[in-house]
Amino acid sequence: MRIREWIRKGSLLAGAGAILVGCLFFNVGGGMNVGAAEQDGAQNFRFSKPLDFKDASGLYRAVFLDEQVYAGASQDLNDLRIVNEQGQFVPYYIDNGYSESAEDRVTYTTELLGEVKKEKDDSVFDFEVTPLGKNVDIRGNSLKVSLPNENFLKHVEVYGSYDSIGWERLKMDDLYRIDSLTKDTIELDDKYSFRYYRLKVLNNVEGLSFPQMQLSNVISDLQWRDFQRSGTPKYEMKQEDGFTDIIIQNPNHLRIKRVQLTAAGNFTRTYELMDSEGKTIEAENIPELFSMDFKDVRIADTTITAIFPTTTPAFTIRINNQDDPPLDISDISIEYKLNKLVFEDKGTGPYRLLYGNGTVVKPQYDIVKFRSHIEQEDMVIGTLGEETTLSVVTDDNIPAREGFATKPWFSGVIIVISVVLIGLLAQKLRKTS
Repeated sequence: MRIREWIRKGSLLAGAGAILVGCLFFNVGGGMNVGAAEQDGAQNFRFSKPLDFKDASGLYRAVFLDEQVYAGASQDLNDLRIVNEQGQFVPYYIDNGYSESAEDRVTYTTELLGEVKKEKDDSVFDFEVTPLGKNVDIRGNSLKVSLPNENFLKHVEVYGSYDSIGWERLKMDDLYRIDSLTKDTIELDDKYSFRYYRLKVLNNVEGLSFPQMQLSNVISDLQWRDFQRSGTPKYEMKQEDGFTDIIIQNPNHLRIKRVQLTAAGNFTRTYELMDSEGKTIEAENIPELFSMDFKDVRIADTTITAIFPTTTPAFTIRINNQDDPPLDISDISIEYKLNKLVFEDKGTGPYRLLYGNGTVVKPQYDIVKFRSHIEQEDMVIGTLGEETTLSVVTDDNIPAREGFATKPWFSGVIIVISVVLIGLLAQKLRKTS
């Protein structure tokens, strides 16, 4: 009989505990952001940033990503999500460039007229342009000149004429060949219709010959150019066995396209570009750095441009000094590509950006199909606010749905009721015993 009585009391106490736990669970569950939890993996984002827009007009909004987003997001940016006030995901597309003019050339041949004229120490070369067809106008804004084989540097003047009698001065420029470095093109400041061009080589005491010239007309076309931003990276330099290794840190996984070195003195150097695993990063041009100061001319190219942007956490520029001393490098800057998020504002803001979730895949939104149309519309450019670190996406970082279960007083009421129930049950058990 006594054993049965203890079993009955234990059951009542267990029931009371279950009521209390159930009430507390109901309270906690009621405070969850149901709208956010319904989204795929929304509870696993680590970072959040508000999207700030000062201008309330315009149907479409856009923000540029910053270094914190590149550092916290996956390298492929597949984990970017925009959420509205209700915790719902907002469709967007990623934009990474803008339209600009590209070059497409129409080329004309020329013929050297007569003998080379001498004016004191200057040499004068006159050329006649061959039209593309009968009654077809000549239009050109770029001249390419054949260069002598030996090393030289000459100042030149360019003139244009319709009849080879009256000449109009167009530009002064430089032509040179210094070992593997050459400049053989003169870009004019406008498009001209001259039939004749004159090249005056100043102080040509050596009698260098420039027997051929080519006229080109640059036709504009549209291409896509990347959004870019400059910065100063952290780096270290090591000297070993005739090489200078410049290790540039990229902890934020920026999409670095270009590196600019500032170095003093006259030099020519070859280099290699390698990622953090020692694999070659292909450069756009010949991998060579040079700087040469002459009496009144400086020729230099100390820019390293990768064919494709690199996001490696660190990369190395290995400069081959051979038997020369290391370069006196005083500064290094980088240029990296930016991405812009574009979305439609349907009046459900304020908006936030979530990122830092390696388990989600790239979202598929219909808005990308209307990109060409959206680009013709007025777009409000906003900014990203301060970063918030999230353990999970909760009602502290994405607005929760409204309801009485989310109110602070509701928790107190539930706890008080639970304590009273347990007290009544305990009193009843004592009277029974």
